[in-house]
Amino acid sequence: MRNFGVEEKLDLVYHWVELNEEIGWEDEHNRRFEIMHSYPPVGLGGRREELLRDIFEGEQEKLVIREL
Repeated sequence: MRNFGVEEKLDLVYHWVELNEEIGWEDEHNRRFEIMHSYPPVGLGGRREELLRDIFEGEQEKLVIREL
């Protein structure tokens, strides 16, 4: 688990996931994933350059990492 500031871009979250060694990937050499809203489950890949405050409504939001 990691907290990100609202002034960060979603791209920073993607980079964190890509480099995180604690995530139990099924295929460690092919880290393919999608970051999604927890509810409703909507993929956020097309919004990587947006600030987190522009994507989420509340102060505390949870994201889901879905391995592809």
